[in-house]
Amino acid sequence: MKQDFNWKKGEVVSLPRKTKTIKKCGVSSYSYIHSSRYVCIREATPTVPGILVKVMSRYARQDIKMVCGQPFCKDDNDELFASNSYLTFPFPTADELREALSVIHAEPEVMEGFHKASMHLNLQSKYWVRDTERHLIVVRKALCLDAATGVVAQPRPNEVPYRLALAFFDAENNILW
Repeated sequence: MKQDFNWKKGEVVSLPRKTKTIKKCGVSSYSYIHSSRYVCIREATPTVPGILVKVMSRYARQDIKMVCGQPFCKDDNDELFASNSYLTFPFPTADELREALSVIHAEPEVMEGFHKASMHLNLQSKYWVRDTERHLIVVRKALCLDAATGVVAQPRPNEVPYRLALAFFDAENNILW
């Protein structure tokens, strides 16, 4: 059964739960998840995917681990008999986040969707991104994007950046990972 995923700009959307496994380690697995409420900030066309944004809370550096060289935060956990599945909303790349923030800046009516969903969004804040940098040869550190300046860097030790989850969808009703 296909659903109509071509939502309108500013609309509050509830996605059905979908997961994508990124790593299995013994009885544990690590997966990306799309679920819950998002706000549509761009409609899909045949050539350009639509964008859904979920505003999440602040995350401290110690809450973010590295899995397969990418940031991972335990947003949800499924416990089965002898296995655990840890779930996270995917971190956007810096370019994806810049694109989403520029769409929100350009179209003020999209902000009404965030207010309607009781999602508070500060467009001048810092946000975690999927981009990483090496530290001490092998250890990777998560980076954040300063939306005010456009600079991607490690946050200062006392900073706690926000997190946005993006979901892209195409005109053929598919959620893109």
